[in-house]
Amino acid sequence: MCATVSGCSLHISFRNKHPFTPRIYITRKENMVKALIAHKAGGELQIGEWEKPVPKGNEILVKNKVVALNPVDWKQIKYNFAVPQWPFVVGADTAGVVEAVGPDVKNLKPGDKVFAFAGVLVVGSLNYGTYAEYSLLVENLSAKVLSFRTSHITNSAADYGWHFVTRSASIDRSPRTSPLRRPRPLAWARSPLPSRSTTFSSFPARASISPSSAPNTSSYVYELYIYNIYIIYITPLTQHYSTHTTSLPSQIWGGSSSTGNYAIQLAKLSGYTVITTASPHQHAYLQELGADVVIDRSDPEAVTKIREITRGRLRYAYDTISSATADLAAQALDQEHESHLAVIAGAPTGSYPKVKVHNVVSGVIYREEANSFGVSFYEELGELLAAGVLRPNRYEVLPNGLAGIPEGHARLAAGKVSGVKLVARIDETP
Repeated sequence: MCATVSGCSLHISFRNKHPFTPRIYITRKENMVKALIAHKAGGELQIGEWEKPVPKGNEILVKNKVVALNPVDWKQIKYNFAVPQWPFVVGADTAGVVEAVGPDVKNLKPGDKVFAFAGVLVVGSLNYGTYAEYSLLVENLSAKVLSFRTSHITNSAADYGWHFVTRSASIDRSPRTSPLRRPRPLAWARSPLPSRSTTFSSFPARASISPSSAPNTSSYVYELYIYNIYIIYITPLTQHYSTHTTSLPSQIWGGSSSTGNYAIQLAKLSGYTVITTASPHQHAYLQELGADVVIDRSDPEAVTKIREITRGRLRYAYDTISSATADLAAQALDQEHESHLAVIAGAPTGSYPKVKVHNVVSGVIYREEANSFGVSFYEELGELLAAGVLRPNRYEVLPNGLAGIPEGHARLAAGKVSGVKLVARIDETP
């Protein structure tokens, strides 16, 4: 006889010599895979059996090699948002190998190495969470690994998706042909990262831009509503940099965060003069990434120093940390003329009449209205990274694969992760 228990087949057979002593075999069903599962809101993550997804349409089934941890992962479980039903598998960033493809897939095939930001937050499916041996991705929102060594895909590639999409939604060099435009990373690839560093005391006077001397600017705002979250993508002006001789300053609050690392590089490659904040031990590294000025994030005079550097004419800022730091970023902006603040972790609570606040959420690329942005972005991302123009984040590999993720979440929640990206290798799961 046979019974099914938690996705496994329980086979009980009786031996002729000992008719009343059963021999028990427990085997995993072929369609079940190992996953880190949340069974209820606020509950603990537990390793268990999960049904292996089957790709449909333009989906690809990926055998996950490495997954990257994001703060939103533990928040999604604790606060019960964007969860279609329980039990549920979270996880948004992955690097792996294509196992199977849906009937509409055109450019990827089994065996291809890919990395992507999965749609677990927005697609309403149980099969996109990456904390599992296998998960689904959308073909045209996945980047193919072109020339990475094996060590790259197992250590760094999983981190690219979420943070690149988030920051690229705020920086764009393409012609203004649609409300939500594509970035042009390959155009940036023609210019390598600067090797120079500029200290606070020697910051160039050109960082001070008055509204009258700056070119005409406009911000194209695209509004969407997903899971009761009001999403605004802002693409500040950047196309004039090819002909304009003066670089506009851009402030990035939280440069040592994963998103901040990429924000510095993309802003610099887009022509901005970059001012950022971080702990002192991170300053040298952020200058290597392209930051012109790095200010101690704990300095009580940080806002004053930024305003002195820019003479109160800072027009663009990006906060990667929290609502509290968003207030500081807003205070550093021009308070007399229209300025823009993009945020990913909470809007400022204060009143800043001249500051337009834009909430940037990467998951919007899975919606039809904004899909073209994500498609064009991932088309070029693999080539951009293969060119070596952008540096991946520094990383820390958690022990024991999926089993090490809960401890990683606890460290993220306690604010005990700085300057590195936590990743887990799925094959190391006990």
